Order: sequence, then structure tokens, then C-alpha cells
Amino acid sequence: MANPTKRGAPARKSQAAKVASAKHPGAAARVSVDRKTVIIEFLPGSGAKGRLKFDRAELARFIKFLADARLEMPSPPLSDTDFRDMEKTRAIPYHARWYADVPSDHSGSRLAFDHPGIGHARFFFPPDALQKLVDLLTFHLVKIREYGAKS
Repeated sequence: MANPTKRGAPARKSQAAKVASAKHPGAAARVSVDRKTVIIEFLPGSGAKGRLKFDRAELARFIKFLADARLEMPSPPLSDTDFRDMEKTRAIPYHARWYADVPSDHSGSRLAFDHPGIGHARFFFPPDALQKLVDLLTFHLVKIREYGAKS
């Protein structure tokens, strides 16, 4: 009889290998075997030298630091060209953990979910923005149902 522990081990290693490293033109990231730390190493020609090592909490703080810096930079308006490579992005799984509520002052709606790539994502929608979002998503749902009924 096969040992279930041994049988399951290779699958875990291959799964870890799939998520264990990522490359960017200027850096490479490697997740440790125990999946508790990540090392970001700057590549030759990137203009930077060295490596950064983070545990999960440190990485989350660093990502927030970068996001805060990015918020200070101007962004071009979104267009449908921003969605051309959607097939290459990681979709939020249908079983993602969601949380939504209304704050005690009833000033809007809060939505949070655990994104597989960036961790916890939190949003606040004041009533006017929430209504626009609900209207837009309702319109999308109607179109999806109409198209699905024709196929």
C-alpha cells in the first residue's frame, strides 16, 4: 500500500514550483520552500544592486508603501485598451473571501476581498459612486443573461 504522505509530496512541490518565482525586467522574486518569505533580487542592468527579503507582513507593508507612492503619480484615464490583455491576468476566483458592510455612520458601503495576487483589497463607495457601480453591474448582468439566452 502506497504511503499517502509520499504520494502527496510531489504534487505539493510542483505546485510550489509554479508559484515559487516570478521575473520582471529589472528583478526576480523567489518564494521560499516553506512559503514564509520572498526574496526579491535585482538583475544585472536594472540599475539597482542587491536583494530584499520579506516575510508576509513585511511584503504587505512594502506593497502598500509602493501603492501609496504610485497614488501620488498621475494616471491616464482608463479605456478599453486596458482590458486587451485580461486573459493574461489572474482572475479573482469565484470562491474568494468577500466582506461587505455599511459603516455605523451610514456614509456608504465598504467592500473587501482577499485577492490572490495582492492580498486584502479594500474599497469604500460613497452613495453616489455605489449607485453608479450597482447600475453598471446590473447592466452587465442583463447583457450577460441576454447573450446567454441566445446561445
